[in-house]
Amino acid sequence: MLHLFSRLIQAQASGCPSSIREKDYAQDARAFIDSCYCEPIKIQDAADLLHIHPNYLCSVFKKAYGQTPREYLKALRMERAATLLLRTDQPVSTIAASVGFSNPFQFSAMFKKYFGLSPAAYRKKG
Repeated sequence: MLHLFSRLIQAQASGCPSSIREKDYAQDARAFIDSCYCEPIKIQDAADLLHIHPNYLCSVFKKAYGQTPREYLKALRMERAATLLLRTDQPVSTIAASVGFSNPFQFSAMFKKYFGLSPAAYRKKG
């Protein structure tokens, strides 16, 4: 996180063009999500860290990556969960918790919506 603060201060001090700052914001938000996806984070957390409005963060993130931070977080969690389902024998509830879900039923519903299969069926098909 210290690295993120350092980049933010450098960008503001150097008077970088807004397109460069936007790219930095998007990259820093993605790095934040990548490092904290297993926790119950919110987009507001990344915006607060970068000292920008959440709507602006969503805009620059979507411009850079073609999806909103929330969509990216969901996809990251689902893909990591799918990997764990196929490579481990951990219970679904443990996998749900390890990718940031406190409620395994909510996780299972989102997983089924994302992949079209329940976590158990996905593992079995694997």
